[in-house]
Amino acid sequence: MRALPPQRIVVIGHSFTMGLHWSSPSSFVPVVTEMFRRENPRVEFRQFQGGGLTSTRALRNFHEEARAWKPDTVLLVVLNRTPADLAAFTKLGRDFRAAGARVVTFDDVHDPDQSDPRAVAHDVETARAAGMTVLEVGRLLAAAPDRGRFICLDGIHMTEPYHRLMAKEWLKFLVGARPAALGRP
Repeated sequence: MRALPPQRIVVIGHSFTMGLHWSSPSSFVPVVTEMFRRENPRVEFRQFQGGGLTSTRALRNFHEEARAWKPDTVLLVVLNRTPADLAAFTKLGRDFRAAGARVVTFDDVHDPDQSDPRAVAHDVETARAAGMTVLEVGRLLAAAPDRGRFICLDGIHMTEPYHRLMAKEWLKFLVGARPAALGRP
């Protein structure tokens, strides 16, 4: 962490990225942000967030301000429920890439048993077609020994064990300690 050069990282995300939620002491994004603030403040983070944030809302509400900050890396953790959302997701990826940023998204941030595999695959295909880096975590989530404790009482949000795993994977990726794609078993 300390060896990384100065850079700017933008996170645009739904409630799984927010430190304001009651289901966990914090989410993976504020945990990693705070670690960098303490260990390497030359790596700056800026978060744009909203509960239930779709790509359409992210494009409308945060796109211009986030681009104006001139990030080196952008993490998109957004929902794509409609064709308009997928079009907005594509635009976000392409616009940030055209501005020179590395754009990252996850293959799946939900419990794999609760995700629609076809929707996940479509999001991943859309992300790759837009030039985004897809950080694979779905298999890690599925294989986590404490995954039975991931989902909180509301059946939607995630608890501390989930956010610890996600913080480790996001941090490892940022410091170059893991590739985006996992090796195949």
